[in-house]
Amino acid sequence: MKLIKINMTIIALLALFSCSQQQNSMNTPERVGELTVKSLMNDNIASFIENVMLREGDFKAVFKYAYEHGGEKFKRKLKGKTVEEAFKEEEESMKRTMESGRESWSKTRYKGVEKGVDWKNIKYKSAAPTQLREIAGDLKRADILVSFSSGTDNFFFKLDDCLSIPDIGWRCEGIRNFKKSE
Repeated sequence: MKLIKINMTIIALLALFSCSQQQNSMNTPERVGELTVKSLMNDNIASFIENVMLREGDFKAVFKYAYEHGGEKFKRKLKGKTVEEAFKEEEESMKRTMESGRESWSKTRYKGVEKGVDWKNIKYKSAAPTQLREIAGDLKRADILVSFSSGTDNFFFKLDDCLSIPDIGWRCEGIRNFKKSE
């Protein structure tokens, strides 16, 4: 009887652990905001690039998903091209977008110093999507407004042109509109 209870407990714990791991692997707006603030606090652009920014594989996933779930409107935009052909045409633009995102992170750190942010002692407060728009099926687009504090001052910025990609979660192009709250 004890062996059955132990086995049931182990099974329950494994199921719980498995579910929590799946949830944590998906980037929510809150998680993306928190990861961005943490990357700024730790002066770790690599973490921002890895965990928050849109990457080449994400762009491919968006193209494929939009083609499969976007209906005739998306297929008309392709003008008879395959997803691969359309992706190839957009590749240079996507590379510029990724470079711009890296630059926006560095500019945000610099602007923060100018405004008196002590990056080592900031505290994440919140993140929420704004102007949420459905693109196709579960593929959504929004900006994510992120707030944090440094000492007694509050600040915010916008994670720009974020996409909620099925099976991946939220990814963003970069940081914009860094401001001190009045």
